[in-house]
Amino acid sequence: MRKSVVAATAFIVIALAVVLLGPGLVDWNSFRDELSGQLKTATGQSFVIEGDLRFRLVPAPALTAQAVRIANPIGSPVPDLLRMRSISVAVALFPLLRGRIEVRSVVMDEPELVVE
Repeated sequence: MRKSVVAATAFIVIALAVVLLGPGLVDWNSFRDELSGQLKTATGQSFVIEGDLRFRLVPAPALTAQAVRIANPIGSPVPDLLRMRSISVAVALFPLLRGRIEVRSVVMDEPELVVE
């Protein structure tokens, strides 16, 4: 009985360590080009992520991108439709575990929107 309690406690401690420390061990910047490409495919507008990408699981799963630009259509006098110092997108955990992305919040830091 005592061995099973120790094993369960060790499992819980290891699982918590993975959840808390795991995202910090991944180089999220290696996904920058792939993410920009998927956003361009979804919206038809060019996305450029010039800064760092970070992902966290707690308190809620969220992806943060630094120095993001969304391009205007070709021929516009201003190259960027939207620039922001950072954007953070938080998603719901349980739908994410089922393969669905349910956005809970989007926070933009210093957005600059150019409307022609």
